[in-house]
Amino acid sequence: MIQKVNRLTIFKNYFTQTGRFANEEIKNIREMANGCVDIYQKKLPKNIIVLQHGTKSRNTNKTRTLFINSNGTQNITEREKTLSEKGFKLISILKKYLPGISYHERQVLINTKTGKIEEKANQYSGLGRGSNTTVISYGNRESEFPATKLAGSIHPSIAHKIIFDKGGFGYNEMYIQL
Repeated sequence: MIQKVNRLTIFKNYFTQTGRFANEEIKNIREMANGCVDIYQKKLPKNIIVLQHGTKSRNTNKTRTLFINSNGTQNITEREKTLSEKGFKLISILKKYLPGISYHERQVLINTKTGKIEEKANQYSGLGRGSNTTVISYGNRESEFPATKLAGSIHPSIAHKIIFDKGGFGYNEMYIQL
């Protein structure tokens, strides 16, 4: 059951190890947002607590989800939707697994007028895996390349470029874990 975090929820959390870790995160979230954010909590099997909160501004909608287990280990998922004045929507999803161990970031640029995806970018990184960044730019696009932050981080001289039949292209940049 999903519930909005209140004093009763915080009190119930004190009776479990996972709950105490969750209470610390709730405190940190409220301090960062000056107490002006709604936080939601859900308890899952195997003593996992999920916390979610979001912020909205004029053109941006951000949501952050934390998965906390009894060891205090967190997996974090951050979603952000940004609307531009030029008619594009940028969706960013960042997943951090056991912070500092690995992460996966995905960004998609959508033309709101046509509803078509113009650019996709993925970046994987982790211990023992190295780093891999892949960018696909579709043909007949109206935005300029690169439009996403991940695509802007590609080094064209290092990355492997692929040209597609329909006018699009892609880059793949890989670094091996040392």
